[in-house]
Amino acid sequence: MTSESNILPRFLQLQKGLFASLKLKEVLDSSITLFAEMAGGAKVAVFLCDNESTCFKLMAAKGYSDGSLDQLKVVPFALDSLLKQVHQKRGPIACPDATSAPDFSATVMRREASQGQIALPLVSANLLVGAVLLEVNNAQLLTFVDFLKEVSDLVATAISNSILFGRSEYERERLSTLYKTSC
Repeated sequence: MTSESNILPRFLQLQKGLFASLKLKEVLDSSITLFAEMAGGAKVAVFLCDNESTCFKLMAAKGYSDGSLDQLKVVPFALDSLLKQVHQKRGPIACPDATSAPDFSATVMRREASQGQIALPLVSANLLVGAVLLEVNNAQLLTFVDFLKEVSDLVATAISNSILFGRSEYERERLSTLYKTSC
């Protein structure tokens, strides 16, 4: 776990891991590790936007119970939660307890027995790529939302790059197949 004395070197080390691969799964796994370390062992869920279905889709998670994971698989943009506010405002939001949280978020907070919940947007090139949901065990972490937002911006860039790389690889394979069949 990261302490105040080693936060910058540990952050740089984790950031190297984040940008070491262009494969989406590896980037998501690195993102989970990065957020868990930077948020003191918080439970982490990373969502990507599905703008066609108007929802967030859970792509990777760490620490959540099976019941919460099942509930978080698909979260519509319109569902009353912190993720809805992230979608609308494109900014981070923190909630210190379940009583002040929207219904969906409060349910997850109670199930996970968290001391607070943080939702962060994943914005790259002014586009909402996804969101990160953190269940924190230490309410003091709610004061570090600005720092975690900066981390989420880096993660959004890495995820965007991996998505673009995946699409280019798909197109490269498709063009190669077309070339082979035409010859």
